[in-house]
Amino acid sequence: MRNKFLTLITAFCCSIMFASVELSFNNYSESDGTADVIYNSTVDIGGFQIGLSGANLSGASGGDAASNGFTMSSSSTTLLGFSFSGATIPAGNGVLATIEFESTDSQICLDNPVIST
Repeated sequence: MRNKFLTLITAFCCSIMFASVELSFNNYSESDGTADVIYNSTVDIGGFQIGLSGANLSGASGGDAASNGFTMSSSSTTLLGFSFSGATIPAGNGVLATIEFESTDSQICLDNPVIST
């Protein structure tokens, strides 16, 4: 029950709306230290920089970022994704990437994301 409640709080606190791109968490698992970053976008995504608070980020993989040839790099607090070839993630929705983390707080939130369109 606690995980479902925490997931609901986390999803609510982490839904961030930009002019045409919305980001949130899905499939959050504190015990596994993973969560999917979900996007819903009306424009193509050319790159992203996403901060994470409440956890130490240890990596990211998969999702539409990887499927579209993006390189992803992370520090303990920031995920960066871009394409050396200029590829984009087409407008739509799906899993942007799956993050790996170690929780340091009761809530994990997306923090100050920057999306290049």
